[in-house]
Amino acid sequence: MAADLVGPYVFAYADLVKGKLWLARDPVGNRTLYYYSDTYTFLVASEEQALLPLITPKPCLDPTATAHFFASVPCGENTFFQSIKELLPGWMLTCDPHSLEKFPFSNSLEPEETLLHEQTVILEQLTQKLSEAVSVRLNSESSTGIMLSSGTDSSTLAALSNHNLHISAGSGTLMPISYRFDAFQEANEGPEIKELCHLLGLQNQSFDASSMRPFKSWQSSPPNPNTPEDNLYRPILQKLYGLAAEQGCQVLLTGAFGDHHFAGSYRWLLEALQHGKWRHAFRNFKIDLQLNGLRTTLRRSGFGSKQHLRLQPAPPRYLTQYAASMWSAPALYQPFNSKPPIHQGALQSALAARSFSREQYYSHRAGIELRHPYRDRQLIALSQRLPAYYLYQNGTKKWWLKQIRNHFLPMPSQTTIANKNLEPFYQACLTLDRHQIHQALRSSEAIWSPWIEPNSVYQSISEHQKEEVPSYLWWLCLSFSKWYQYVF
Repeated sequence: MAADLVGPYVFAYADLVKGKLWLARDPVGNRTLYYYSDTYTFLVASEEQALLPLITPKPCLDPTATAHFFASVPCGENTFFQSIKELLPGWMLTCDPHSLEKFPFSNSLEPEETLLHEQTVILEQLTQKLSEAVSVRLNSESSTGIMLSSGTDSSTLAALSNHNLHISAGSGTLMPISYRFDAFQEANEGPEIKELCHLLGLQNQSFDASSMRPFKSWQSSPPNPNTPEDNLYRPILQKLYGLAAEQGCQVLLTGAFGDHHFAGSYRWLLEALQHGKWRHAFRNFKIDLQLNGLRTTLRRSGFGSKQHLRLQPAPPRYLTQYAASMWSAPALYQPFNSKPPIHQGALQSALAARSFSREQYYSHRAGIELRHPYRDRQLIALSQRLPAYYLYQNGTKKWWLKQIRNHFLPMPSQTTIANKNLEPFYQACLTLDRHQIHQALRSSEAIWSPWIEPNSVYQSISEHQKEEVPSYLWWLCLSFSKWYQYVF
């Protein structure tokens, strides 16, 4: 029965006569479920913090989950609290007085044969699945908001949502919600969003986030008792959720997870050659060569890189020896001619499932339900069957998504929609707050230093950052320290 359900869900079913309990979580993992068991007790809740008051003594910090947090990789069913486990997506748990069993109940996301249809056929199927994913998520008793940027993911959803609402005889309204950076034009998408909304006939609601520096805003932001905060821009998102609620929205569509559908695009040339698409391979290689040069073209097409072989990386070098010893994600290898493991891994990512489901904790505080069309199970099942050469064409990623967007935009040829990133804003904020960040790291070093080499952390805020050191490493340290002091 659970395998036939559609949409995000977790459920618990108790048979009081037989004394048996069934728990299940949807295959995509858009809702969370946690449990605790010992000889005499079994507890279950949607958040870890709901279980903590019921467990004596209070669980200690789980070192394996902590090491994986700093490495930004999933950690199976482990949580930050020892003895509290997470039920993984697509798994069922049964419990009675004598036993506890876990098993996967759904194979709906198991990879099938690669689709080798013509482009037009595949594009029609993708358009249908994405349109259906958007349509069912527009159902709301109030105005539906959409978290809008000028990027391909959310602009495509805006065009599709607007089209679906029009053909349903005005059964609802669409309210774009966005933020802008008036003081940082290199990161400011305000003008592009304004142009997009003009094309679609929508009224955008936005706010200026120029003053919401990550470190400055983080100091006054309350921690999530379940987990350290891993999003630098949490205060901006919280203000966006609040703005959506002020505008009367109870549902907010997001373009999140759109990037995951194109994680396997780096293999486009390899798969084109394997499938005998010689003309396609030659034409796109020539275009890519003109745009990006030989070295970049080879790297981005799968040659000159070992990325197509490796499923899981080795422990990051910035982890301490103690943290690296907790690593439980061994390197796995895939045959050269197999399906792209990175693509399937991204679409079925346990880390993404945990991240997106936990985001509901924050949105619910503002009375907002987040809905993610790109995490639709049927769309994911179709997407992971696509050949890589349908993910990257004409020198650009997200080929099929851009085709859908341009089809539903009223005048696609008269506007250029290009997303910007937050790097200029981040670097400016880091320059302003570097001294204070350094002081905060020093004062909390005893908490985070068992996990990360201090030299790497201070390198992440240096004016001369090294590529092998993630620029957000300092943030993970401060966030973890704040959360640890709050919870323990």
